[in-house]
Amino acid sequence: MTLSNFAVSKRHGNRLAAAAIESDAPETGRTRILTNSILDLTSEAEVVEEVSKLWGETQEKFLAIGRYLRRAKERFPGSFEKRIIAALPFGKNIAYQLRIVAEAVDSGRLQEDNLPRSYATAFLLVSLPAPEYEEAKRRDLVRANVTRGEIATFKRELRAARVTPDDRRKALYRERLSLQGEIERLQGRLAAIDAEIGPNFIEGECEPANAE
Repeated sequence: MTLSNFAVSKRHGNRLAAAAIESDAPETGRTRILTNSILDLTSEAEVVEEVSKLWGETQEKFLAIGRYLRRAKERFPGSFEKRIIAALPFGKNIAYQLRIVAEAVDSGRLQEDNLPRSYATAFLLVSLPAPEYEEAKRRDLVRANVTRGEIATFKRELRAARVTPDDRRKALYRERLSLQGEIERLQGRLAAIDAEIGPNFIEGECEPANAE
């Protein structure tokens, strides 16, 4: 049996999706399965087109989830944490990130066309302080295809640029204290070992003092 036997035409899938949206009834399991079925694609261009469409739908869905959560927090402030967040299939931190991303888009801080494809990447971007966010804009990092690695590198560069000579001396001093404490711990351990094995024991050369 070939893949085409399982394929559902795009037109039929679209009709089912449209009917589910227009209907007041919830989406059925069969509708969900059919609309998620893959097509029997015959060219590289079709693969790119279909995957890109689905990728865009993923972005739209996490933005919609964030918007739902924003409205829910305003409408149900007393029960939002205990009755809504606690019942979701993801944790409080993810819910918070989705809300912050949606807020950034709805406030106009981040244009929807520039929304990164991953909610985690989008959150890293919009959680930058205002001056750093403006710098990210100047470096062309506020765009849909920005990666999490690019933003992480950007943040490291900013941190490095903020380090002053005095900051460097303080960091070295803290490192020195840490190393000094480790040296003292090791010296104490060496003294304890010497006391236990005796002064005449050298591994590989002498036998322990109590050896027969």
